Amino acid sequence: MTVIYVILFLTGVVGNIAVCMVIIRNRSMHTATNYYLFSLAVSDLIILLLGKDRATILQFVIAIESNTMRSDGRSRPF
Repeated sequence: MTVIYVILFLTGVVGNIAVCMVIIRNRSMHTATNYYLFSLAVSDLIILLLGKDRATILQFVIAIESNTMRSDGRSRPF
């Protein structure tokens, strides 16, 4: 389950940053609709970064650092 969370988290962060970068860099994308999409992408990034269960992320980081990840995505007890 942790691996699924990390995949969703990374996909969300990369996708929302890509949307923001495209709108910022392309002059033709500076329209009211795209500004609205930009604000939605920023708010989604904030939710992704602040709204995620910190215990789940911490467990995944500890599992990667200690190299104790099981094949089913859960970490082994220490």
